[in-house]
Amino acid sequence: HEAMVAGVMAPVPLSVEAGVLQGSSVVGLPGGDGGSVVCALTSALNAPVAARGSRWHVALGATLGAGCCALEEVARVARGDRAERWLGRLSATAEAAEDDAEAAERCSMRLRMCSTCCGRGCQGPSVAIGGGEPAPLDEHGCCELMVRERGDKLRIKIGGVPRCLLPGGSDDFVAHFGRTASPEVDLAITCSLWLYWVPQDDDGLSELLDCVVGVAADFEQLPEDAQPIIGTLVCPGADEEEVVLDGGSLGPFTLRRSAHAALNAGGCLLAGLAVKVQAPKNYVWHPKEESPLAERSAAMGGCELQRLTRCPVALGFLRPQPPPPPWKLELRAACCRRGICGASVFVNGVAAAPILEQPGSFHLPRRRITEDFAGNLQVRVDGFPAELLPGGSREMSAPYGPGESDVLSVDVQCLLWAYWLRPTAVEDEDEDDAPDMGVWLTSDPTSVPEVA
Repeated sequence: HEAMVAGVMAPVPLSVEAGVLQGSSVVGLPGGDGGSVVCALTSALNAPVAARGSRWHVALGATLGAGCCALEEVARVARGDRAERWLGRLSATAEAAEDDAEAAERCSMRLRMCSTCCGRGCQGPSVAIGGGEPAPLDEHGCCELMVRERGDKLRIKIGGVPRCLLPGGSDDFVAHFGRTASPEVDLAITCSLWLYWVPQDDDGLSELLDCVVGVAADFEQLPEDAQPIIGTLVCPGADEEEVVLDGGSLGPFTLRRSAHAALNAGGCLLAGLAVKVQAPKNYVWHPKEESPLAERSAAMGGCELQRLTRCPVALGFLRPQPPPPPWKLELRAACCRRGICGASVFVNGVAAAPILEQPGSFHLPRRRITEDFAGNLQVRVDGFPAELLPGGSREMSAPYGPGESDVLSVDVQCLLWAYWLRPTAVEDEDEDDAPDMGVWLTSDPTSVPEVA
């Protein structure tokens, strides 16, 4: 067609046969101001229609924003977007139900929003019709849409639901009132989940805390430092009951109730959700004793996906393993095994904190959780004669690892230096008047005078 609508060329119908877009030329349409160009493909996708003679009618369609290019949208994979575009929701036409004469003249439609995890109607969302104020859905997740004449279209905007869970990642839709045989059309809220853990920023000094492993149904609620996990997502009753988590993506991981489970169960699919985590190096996986989703579902019933869109849920914790021994260093005198006071100790260049109630004892700085759990500590002792330390050196290397002792004991040798000082000669001094000379002991050879 080449009819102009409000100064803008109307969308050109692009036929699709066997899933293939027909025609070798898809050109831009001139905009209303004569200068801008509207993407013809985008315009066509915004107004899908069924082919003549089809038993299907487009009941709902999504809208791409003005100035958007559908090809660019489809090619973009970022922030949880999928590399495809939802076009519409089909409904059987009145010709498919000859006994329904009312369908041919129907000017109303009942829109029902439901989740794909359990099929329940969603009570939380709202619907703004034709640019009006948002109105809540009824207890069944439904609202009534009406137009003046059959064939009209009605624009609706969905609120209260993350856009990432709506068809096409959009909250703008167009309801088409044609020869539909169904007075009710479902708008599905996809059960898409994001799984993550939040590692601690470890400086090697602060106390280590448990790291949360959580599940979210809204990409925007993920923590900024969220990291993907490795393991398996288990959901009995889903089309795919086990989903492999390769650690390369936070999600989304989409679940849908299997046809068999839909016929035999009334509970929410997410009540049975569990995750098996392959813990990162130097962590241990600790799932919660009882699944918070199962516990909440049993207490409150209803749809867990709707509650999960409001706030992520912690499924367990990754607990850092305690650092390997030794955890304490002791400086002890070889003569009496008492602790040596006055010394300072550095381990891997970090000062070791003294244990006040235990003279000569020091807390060893904790190794970072990213380091290996076996290796060598580089120890330096200051404030004490090096000659009394093992090997006569302030620097020493000590192994650490799971098989080492809890205490690193450094023996201070009992070495003494004894000396006397020759008196200074004085003329005419009587031997009987010569002073007695003392004999001195020291444990620090640097304090021995040169003339000793």
